[in-house]
Parts: sequence; C-alpha cells; structure tokens
Amino acid sequence: MKRQHQAEFEKTIDSIIEGSGIKKILCKVTPGGGKSALPLITGKLIAHGLVDKLLWTCPRMALQVQGERNFIDPFFRAMFTHNLSIRSSTNEPDPCRGLDGFITTYQAIAADKAKTVLNEVRRRRYAIILDEFHHLDLNGEWHRALTPIMAAAKYQVLMTGTLERGDMKKIALIEYTDSKYRYGERPLLTGDHNTAIIQYERGAALEDRAILPIHFVFQMDGLPGKISTGPR
Repeated sequence: MKRQHQAEFEKTIDSIIEGSGIKKILCKVTPGGGKSALPLITGKLIAHGLVDKLLWTCPRMALQVQGERNFIDPFFRAMFTHNLSIRSSTNEPDPCRGLDGFITTYQAIAADKAKTVLNEVRRRRYAIILDEFHHLDLNGEWHRALTPIMAAAKYQVLMTGTLERGDMKKIALIEYTDSKYRYGERPLLTGDHNTAIIQYERGAALEDRAILPIHFVFQMDGLPGKISTGPR
C-alpha cells in the first residue's frame, strides 16, 4: 500500500499529466519515510510523453547505487506498475545508454568541467530529481554547478528529510519567510500555480508504520542505558 506522501505525490503527477501547470514539486518527507519511491512515480511523465528522461541527483555514491537498484526492484515495479530503468553515471557523454534516465551525485556535477550533464539536459526533455537537496547551500559550489542544469529542466522534484542546516546557511532553490527560529530563517512552504508542496511528518509516518517509535531509557546506576525500537 502506498504511503500518504507517495499517494499525494502520484496525484500531483497525475494532475501535471492532465494539464495543471505544476512544474516543481517540493517534498519534505521525514527520514525513513520512503521518499526514494518518488522518482519511480515521476517516471509516469515519460509514459505520457511529457519528458524524455529522468535525472536523479543525490549526495552520496551509496545512494546512487541504491537508486539504480530501486528501479529494478520487483516490489517497487509491482507497487507502481512501471518497467523503467536508470543507470549510475558519472559525467559520461551518453549517460542513459538507451535506458530511461541516469543517477549521479552532486560531487560529480560540481567536478564536471566539460559540462556533459548540462549538455545532456539541454539536448532532451528531463525531469530532474534532487535528493536531500538541503546539501545545497545558497550560492555554494554545488548550487552554482546545478543552476543552469535546473534551468534546463522540464520538471523539478526537490525532496529531503530536513529543511534546516546545522551551519545556519540558507538552502538553495527554496524561499524563506521573514520569521526566524533556532536554525535561522524559516522556509516558506506555500505552493502556488507553479509549485506543489508535499509534507510527510513523523506522526504520519508512525501511523503508517513506515517508521517505528524509539524509546530511550536512562539509567542512573552506572550501567549503560538501553534503546528499543518499540514497546517492550
């Protein structure tokens, strides 16, 4: 069964297919909630002829490998009724090699002096998914490298488990309100005719059993405490 944010995301993709005009989807999904399924749903845009390929960008090579495998996972293929495949690529002239897209890392794009990724997304119609995009600090190296690439995207999907940074810097590609809190200025999470906002907080994930509760026990007798993931 699809989780709350996955179902809402799919409705948003369906609305795009029906002509809603949405070009950007911002997804704040609690860690462990299952945001890695969203690129698979984005693939419906290929099936309906709205984009040619998918580009999924993530902060670590381990996530790059995981993302590639998610597309061929039989469980996900049955749940989302798709037959798409993408491949891991690092600044290759033909990153898709006949498949439906590719997945790379922010580090690779920042090091792409030949601008192979930029040339690719200008050559075809791409839906671009940024995973854990809070790693992009405003006007930082990764943000600067991605700016022309995002400008060339037909559709954008921005997803993360957090919209705050420990260094208090602003996150790129989102707007902020005038109010402040402990992590600096507060992100503006209001959609419009061009942007859809999807949020999946910890409470909803617990109800869906997407994640399990954690109970901490503190002992005062000098022995180590215990951590459990559910009721005893």
